[in-house]
Parts: sequence; C-alpha cells; structure tokens
Amino acid sequence: MKAILQSIAAFFVGMFMFLFGWALPKQPAGPPIHPDAGYYFDLFEADKGFREIANSWELDLSEDWFLFAYAYYQMETPLLEVGENAINAITEKHFGRKIDPQLIEEFKQGGWSYHSTVHMVLVGELAVSSGVFTGVFKRYMIADGDNLYENRRENLLAGKDKKYAKPDILRITFEVREDEAGEYLFYHSVERH
Repeated sequence: MKAILQSIAAFFVGMFMFLFGWALPKQPAGPPIHPDAGYYFDLFEADKGFREIANSWELDLSEDWFLFAYAYYQMETPLLEVGENAINAITEKHFGRKIDPQLIEEFKQGGWSYHSTVHMVLVGELAVSSGVFTGVFKRYMIADGDNLYENRRENLLAGKDKKYAKPDILRITFEVREDEAGEYLFYHSVERH
C-alpha cells in the first residue's frame, strides 16, 4: 500500500512539475545582452544618419543612395541648399568614400522619408581587432507615434522586449572615432545576420 501511495504521489509531483515547466529543459534565450550595451545603444542613438537608414530592410553600404540618405539625415541645412562637398564630407567621415557628384544631384531631387526609429542592442560578444569592432546587434524598429517609446531604452537593455516587434539581427563592423565634436561611428560593414 505504501508503494502505491508513493507512486501516486510521484505521479502528481511529476505532473505538477511538467505543467509548470520545471521538468522541461529551458529553451536558450539567445545571446545575452552585452554588459556595455547601454554605451553602444546611446552611440548608435546619437547617430541620426544611421538611425534613419537602418530602417531599410536591405541595408547595403556599397550603394551610394544609402550613403546619401545617411548624409541627408545628418544635415541641419535643407537638402537643396547643400553642395556636394558638404555631403561628401559626411560620407568620407563615416564611410571613407565619396559619392559621384552626378548621383548627388539626382538624389537631391528625390524625397526621403522613414516612419520609424531604430534602436540597436548589442548582444553576445564584441570582437576587437586593431581598433575595429565587430558586434551582433538586435535591431528594433519602433513606428513613429507608437506609445512604446516610453522607457524603451530601459526596457530593451533589460531584455523586456515582448511588447516590441521581433527584432532582426545585424552584424556591424565599425570604429569609434573622435573629433572636436566628440565620438562618432565609422562604418566598415553592416550585414543582416
């Protein structure tokens, strides 16, 4: 009789553990948020150009129009008043190359508009080689006017991202450089991971 009661008790304990997930192996949550994620979150947040072009699904830094859009969002002056030297000064500073002057004139006639803001959260390890960093980032796109802006930095850095759209993953290779205005990002590559 004692053996039957122990078996029944073991069955119920096992069912209780199964129902509440104690007996199931935990699913990996992905790479953990990097301890320095806040610093990089703020660094990318301060880069208006990247924050805007990173809205594009196919972010390709070899395309001149991405560099042009980056420069466009970095400027305070209306686009039609800006010359090619001002645009190329920005693209050289952040990407190490210029845009063809003829393309600049074509791009200036077009319009640019993104309707969300991008937030980058460093996850996993950050590799460093000769001052060049390579990191894996979760890219969160939050629509303009969305009520999820409140506490977004704190929520995303704490891993509380259930209420946000599922992020995609970018591998970014970059340098953190400095000039008289402060720290800025120089980009080597951005790839969807």
